[in-house]
Amino acid sequence: MKRNISIYYAEHKLLPGKTRAFVDFIIEQFAEQQLAQRFSAV
Repeated sequence: MKRNISIYYAEHKLLPGKTRAFVDFIIEQFAEQQLAQRFSAV
């Protein structure tokens, strides 16, 4: 089963602390586990 993950947020607007922490966590996990390559469309 193929699944997609998308996170959309306004980069230049103030985000609630929990939202910013979640986005930072997801970015960190993608980098650590090299998930970007798994989800790449290329």
